[in-house]
Amino acid sequence: LFTGWVDVPLSDRGRAEAEHGGILLKEAGLAPDVVHTSLLRRAITTAGIALDVADRHWIPVSRSWRLNERHY
Repeated sequence: LFTGWVDVPLSDRGRAEAEHGGILLKEAGLAPDVVHTSLLRRAITTAGIALDVADRHWIPVSRSWRLNERHY
């Protein structure tokens, strides 16, 4: 599903994938110092979920419109 700049919430499937991504980060021993996301809610939510699961919820999250999905 392509939504471009339409700021839709993260789907249930997206939440599950974000949780899985956090598990993979933790299992791989990856410990990012900062996360960069777009300004879209779904990207911010994805980062938050993955960081919580990976026990990295305290790191800074940088947001920029320049990382927004391509506008169709």
